[in-house]
Amino acid sequence: MGKWKRDPKVPYPSVWREYQVKSKTSDEIYNFQIQDATIDILPDMIDHMLKYYWADEPVAECFDVINDAESKPYLEGFYSEIVNAKTPLVCFKIENDGSKQLVGCNMTLAMEPEDSYSDIPTSPLLKDYISVFLEADKKINEFEKFGVSVCLKAVGLAINRKYRGLGLATEILKARTEFCKALKIPLTTTQFTSGGSQAAARKAGFIFLEETKYADIHKVLPHLPLANIKHPVTQLWYKTIDLN
Repeated sequence: MGKWKRDPKVPYPSVWREYQVKSKTSDEIYNFQIQDATIDILPDMIDHMLKYYWADEPVAECFDVINDAESKPYLEGFYSEIVNAKTPLVCFKIENDGSKQLVGCNMTLAMEPEDSYSDIPTSPLLKDYISVFLEADKKINEFEKFGVSVCLKAVGLAINRKYRGLGLATEILKARTEFCKALKIPLTTTQFTSGGSQAAARKAGFIFLEETKYADIHKVLPHLPLANIKHPVTQLWYKTIDLN
């Protein structure tokens, strides 16, 4: 993956955002904290992503990644690599006794123009999965369009189903702005693959840039199992960061 290094002057782990919201089913007030991921919670992050991203994300669901035993070691290795790069964000629910429950993950990573997802060691199934997004990404080169040398991208945003509908995805995306400001990253982009994530991007201040129909990708890559995908499009959204 990339050669980008986090500035050691920026405290790690840092808390980037705190969020309070009322439960949908009771008068309980939930307190959430969005911060840097750390290697000690990697096993919990892997379990979370398998349960809430790879089981639910529209493209992953088509590929049935969750049931591909060959892919899991590659996912574990990749997640370990980006957590060690100190770029992913996690959301904790803060309990009344001060303990923390992991309820959200955004697998963000800082990429430079020469970096590519195609360089990631992977299983045959994950290689096909990645090819969907490599095809979508051919439309726009964000580095050239925005004239930047580093961009914060993401390879998965997932919220515990129990806490969906409370705005956590939006808050995590907002936290990316604070992260980028501190780390001097001028741009963040993501291919958002579902209606829910696209709505969260809009609420978080991201701007729509480009849309790709999975049907068009299927025409180019007909061997991929995209015919029955639940959501018709992936959308590229961006947010520029004021570093002044």
